[in-house]
Amino acid sequence: MAVGELFLSAFVQVLFQQLASAATMALARREKVEGHFKKLSQSLTIIQAVLDDAEEKQLTEKSVKVWLESLRDLAYDLDDLLDEIITRALVQDSEEQAQNCNRTSRVWRFIPTCSSYMPGALVSNYRLMSRIKETNSQLQYIVKQRLELNLQENVGGLCSRSTVPRLPSTSLVNESHVYGRDEDKEKVIEMLLGNEDDISVIPIVGMGGIGKTTLAQIVYNDRRVKDSFHVRAWIWDLPEHHNILPVLRLSYHHLPSHLKHLFAYCSIFPKDYEFDRDELVLLWMGEGFLEQPNPRVRKEELGLQYFNELLSRSFFQRLGGSESSFVMHDLINDLAQFVAGGTCYRLDEKMDTSQEYRVPEKARHGSFLRHEYEVLQKFHTFYQVQGLRTFLPMPVQNSLVWPPFYLSNRILVELVPKLSSLRVLSLSGYSITELPSSICNLLHLRYLNLSGTSIVTLPYTLSALLHLQTLSLRNCRFICKLPPTLGNLSNLRHLDNSNTDQLKDMPVEIGNLRNLQTLPKIVLSKEGGCLGLKQLRDLRHLCRSLAIFELQNVMDIEDVKEANFRCKNDLDELQLMWGNEIDNSNDKIPEEDVIDHLLPHENLKSLKIEFYRGSNFPSWIGDPAFRKLSSISIGNCSECSSLPPLGQLPDLKHLRVGGMPKIKQVGTEFYGTGAIVTPFPKLENLRFDNMPEWQKWTGPTGSSCGNIEFPNLQHLSIFRCGKLAEVSPLTFPALRTLDVEECDMVLLERFSGLESLNYLKIESIFGLSHLPAEVMQSLVALEVLECCSCSELLSLWPEGVRLNQHLARLRRLVIASCSQLVSLGQGDHHLPPNLEVLELFRCTNLDSLPNNLSELESLRELIIKNCQRFVAFPESGIPRMLKRLEILSCNSLESLPANISGIERLEIKECSSLRTWAHFPEHGLPSGLRALSIEDCPSLKSLPARIRTMNSLVSLELRSCPRLDNFPRCDLPPNLTSLRIWDSKKFKPLSQWGLHRLASLREFSICGGFKDVELLGEDDCLFPPSLIKFSIARFPKLTSLGKVLENLTLLRHLLIMNCQNLNVLPREALLEKLWHLEISDCPLLRQRCAKDKGDYWPKIAGIPCVEIDGTYVYKQGSV
Repeated sequence: MAVGELFLSAFVQVLFQQLASAATMALARREKVEGHFKKLSQSLTIIQAVLDDAEEKQLTEKSVKVWLESLRDLAYDLDDLLDEIITRALVQDSEEQAQNCNRTSRVWRFIPTCSSYMPGALVSNYRLMSRIKETNSQLQYIVKQRLELNLQENVGGLCSRSTVPRLPSTSLVNESHVYGRDEDKEKVIEMLLGNEDDISVIPIVGMGGIGKTTLAQIVYNDRRVKDSFHVRAWIWDLPEHHNILPVLRLSYHHLPSHLKHLFAYCSIFPKDYEFDRDELVLLWMGEGFLEQPNPRVRKEELGLQYFNELLSRSFFQRLGGSESSFVMHDLINDLAQFVAGGTCYRLDEKMDTSQEYRVPEKARHGSFLRHEYEVLQKFHTFYQVQGLRTFLPMPVQNSLVWPPFYLSNRILVELVPKLSSLRVLSLSGYSITELPSSICNLLHLRYLNLSGTSIVTLPYTLSALLHLQTLSLRNCRFICKLPPTLGNLSNLRHLDNSNTDQLKDMPVEIGNLRNLQTLPKIVLSKEGGCLGLKQLRDLRHLCRSLAIFELQNVMDIEDVKEANFRCKNDLDELQLMWGNEIDNSNDKIPEEDVIDHLLPHENLKSLKIEFYRGSNFPSWIGDPAFRKLSSISIGNCSECSSLPPLGQLPDLKHLRVGGMPKIKQVGTEFYGTGAIVTPFPKLENLRFDNMPEWQKWTGPTGSSCGNIEFPNLQHLSIFRCGKLAEVSPLTFPALRTLDVEECDMVLLERFSGLESLNYLKIESIFGLSHLPAEVMQSLVALEVLECCSCSELLSLWPEGVRLNQHLARLRRLVIASCSQLVSLGQGDHHLPPNLEVLELFRCTNLDSLPNNLSELESLRELIIKNCQRFVAFPESGIPRMLKRLEILSCNSLESLPANISGIERLEIKECSSLRTWAHFPEHGLPSGLRALSIEDCPSLKSLPARIRTMNSLVSLELRSCPRLDNFPRCDLPPNLTSLRIWDSKKFKPLSQWGLHRLASLREFSICGGFKDVELLGEDDCLFPPSLIKFSIARFPKLTSLGKVLENLTLLRHLLIMNCQNLNVLPREALLEKLWHLEISDCPLLRQRCAKDKGDYWPKIAGIPCVEIDGTYVYKQGSV
């Protein structure tokens, strides 16, 4: 891809504003560098005047491009210098305040211990003067070069560009294939035929492929246009070569300067990456892109404004119906990479992390795909990149790998602190347990994302990051304490501590953060020095969500009043959480008083209340004035005997009520008597949970004859409401999912009109012998049926039900823990005809399957587990298209079905009565079998000889087959990628297995069967070099893994268990490439690999994940 284009106007403008600001000039006077600052400002003013011309000429004049590159690099250096000077001033101010208060500054206390930037060294007078002079000199040289390049001042406009246009088009269009453009067509024609004299060109703007040309074509061919314009021409400039990027680049050129670098920055996103709008705005802010002179406009608001401008120009696309998730079209992503050039980069994904990654030396913003294991070699090139500002891991979306992810500790300790120009640092998702104190070296840092890590505490040195604006601790489920010095981070705007389960209190100093906008969680405490409601008074800018835990610790009702939630109009979500332990102390504030004074602003969108023990809900809950309230969750309010009038909330879409033992009836009080004629007009999700005394549910009229109707309800769940029996008819015309658990059979019978239902789960239904016929008849759209723990269930459906009519769309059927179930139905045809997946678990009396099983041509998966009386498959066998068959813990099963020729995955475990396992069935294994797993089958003696010819078999697993003798008796399948052999009594020597011939083998696991082996082999050719994962267990006399693994250059996972005499690992070169090393019950190795003590530790310290005896070695306190 070609080198990018440089548009520096906005960046230079920000630098100029910063230099010329009153605060900066006051600082310059204090440091006696005012004259130098004025020279810098003058030079920037001159440069600004010619930037427009330079940006236009860079495409045609290489010397201008080089000039812009020099200016860009110098601008970054100047920005760093100004940042350091401001940091120095902040530190000095903090020290002066500390002296005035006759105490030691918390910020200052930690800076000398962790950073080279100290008073006298942070930016010493000598260094300050030297760097400013050098910068002035370089800037004046750039000013002088503008004359040599003949750059003109304030030329404005767009020069002609030698771009390659898009593919040619004609005026011809098939209007029968054009939909949804009538309104746009009429608007354009109205403009063409109107009398306005000021319209000469009508532009049609939008991203490629949206239909701009088609719209122009149908306007061109409209009869009214033909009649009004006697001369018409379809003009298109025919290109010699087609290239879409130059065409798209026109859209970029028309962007205002302040949007160009925002868009180019998005090139760090991988293609098809789904990004969050608000997160992107925080990144922009962290990079310094949202600086502006108007302090009345919040940076976040400005960022959203800029984002919407780019969205309106089709640079971003909304993802589905989401309000905050977006994506860039692939071509737009290509454009972003093109215009960013070497300033932004993405590390490409490569199979072998030992390969080198090339990063441009002048790169400033870097991202990389986050993988399960990250090693230092991947990031070696970072050491050569000066001035890197962004270190951003990106998730591999649609990946099957979930956290935790492992980052080499050397990256955290050695590399990151050296990236001293970082503005944005993300370690999100990595299994790091602590942040090194050297984090304070990153004095420019604005954005720090630690979300989803295993961090327990934060270092006090974090307080040295005086420019920090965003600190994300979201999903840090082990963090238990925040340092009080966080209160010194006066620029902190976003502290995301949501889903931090172990965080029990917060320092009172957080109340000093007057700019704070994000604080999703506070925990009240009766202990001194902790953040309370009173401190929220000064946090006037809080927005989005706030959860208040341990409200029973409120000691003074005046604190609640001072918090003044009524004025926090930017809060969208509010959670009011009392503790789950009853507080009978005498000084307790009545909970009714507390919740009354927690009245939020009417802009609230979501409300959650838990463990409130007042006898009544406040009047504001259910007030129709909360017109935006769309989600309510009320749980464990044990003293309330009635529900608030939630039916009058006009926008309520999600409602959960649970854990309310005093509720006996739900009726008119629930629906309300307000102006809304139909209660719950927009409700989509409704859940009732754990209401053991609930007996009666009536409709809005209060009569048991009137129907209960929710016109837009799509998802309904009713759990643990065992006494609910007196129920009005339930009619939900839009219902899609229904989940009923631990309720009476009577409740199920009250449902009708379920023609839209596609998912039904019933569990622990009292008195249910089969599904009610009335319900069955309406399940015409059902696709998934799950029936669990119904102990009285005898069959799924009653006699005479026409499955091909009522359950014709059923695709998945799951039956679990129905102990009385003998069969799935009476007769020969009692499985739905289009079933694709059938799963049977713990049905202890089920002995057979319906005879029509083989007729289910759509069935792809059949799983039977823990059905102890299941004896045999139907004589007709199984469907010929079945691909997956799993049989587990069916001890009465005597034989496999006859026709398994289509099976691709076969798994047999704990089937002790399988007589045919002695030598496999005569028909052998399916020729297309891809995965075979056999476990705890004592009759199995050997595998069939023809297994060596099964080219499709890629995974073979044999466990706990004690009669399996002299394995392998023949060659192994040639295309195996995974081979796991465990707990058999006797094997051939590994040297006779022919493993080295398995060129595709990536995983090999061996356990037991070699109790006298001291060495696996004498040479390094025992295993194929393709091996990535090697596991070995129960080799009690094995002493060394040295030479036998030396050729495994791709080995990344090494797992060693129960090898008591093993003392030697492979050579260091192999260990350094590992991603994962696990050692368990190997006492000699445990000693040699001990953290910071063992002689192997320096060799394995760079491995991202090292586990010894079940403990992650980088966990705090591990040995």
